[in-house]
Amino acid sequence: MSRRGSLVKREAIVQRLRSRGRALFDDPPPSLRFSDGVTRFTRELRRYPHAFVFACIFDRQVPSQRSEQATLELARRLGVFSFPALARLTKKRLRAAMTRPTKLHRFHGDMTVNIYEAIRLIESKYAGDAARIWNDSPSAAQLVARFREFRGMGPKLANVAATILARDFHIGLRDLSGIDVSPDVHVGRALWRLGLLPRDASADQVIRRGRQMNPSFPGLLDLPLWEVGQSWCHPAEPECAACYMRDVCPSAPKARSRFTSEFHFHHS
Repeated sequence: MSRRGSLVKREAIVQRLRSRGRALFDDPPPSLRFSDGVTRFTRELRRYPHAFVFACIFDRQVPSQRSEQATLELARRLGVFSFPALARLTKKRLRAAMTRPTKLHRFHGDMTVNIYEAIRLIESKYAGDAARIWNDSPSAAQLVARFREFRGMGPKLANVAATILARDFHIGLRDLSGIDVSPDVHVGRALWRLGLLPRDASADQVIRRGRQMNPSFPGLLDLPLWEVGQSWCHPAEPECAACYMRDVCPSAPKARSRFTSEFHFHHS
């Protein structure tokens, strides 16, 4: 294929991802929504804005639904969940609630400290009202930076939190350019198979590529890339016939014979 032909095909790939990203942003599928009981509690931003923050902190190496369920169960075990009541909790009491009768999270020790420190930060910096993290129309970059101040909230979780607030809660942000794609294994594999990055791309390269493909809102491409990587573009035996990118993906025709080994995504 000529250089011009290659550029045309690459642009077609990017346009397809943008279109799918916009559709997922404007109308998230049921698979992105959680059970009604959990949703009413952890996403009731006016009454319990701190519940959303806790759910984001819990979202570490567990399904997102589990992170929200853990927040709901923590409230049940504590018996109270107003912020003034939480601010009076001792670390010992919180640790007990995190571990008995069962452990709320696989990293329960670390999560105890993370939640305890989150309460302290909300109390000291946001006057006990977690909604102040996002209710002053910050830029996306500012919002991501605020989430990253919470212990245990790395760049991936901070970007996801900002995206959820913009997408699901329609929180007004001055601009969305500060939300990046996540340097996730599925995202990295999809970018490689689509011919947009080398196989051993670093996390920084993934983020930069997202910014190049959609500068006004790089994070718009996060979910479609993750969807491709997680649903069809498996490390071995990818299901190309089922993928909506199959007609523009340069790997699709030979995917079953060429990509049979586990994909290793190298973080920088």
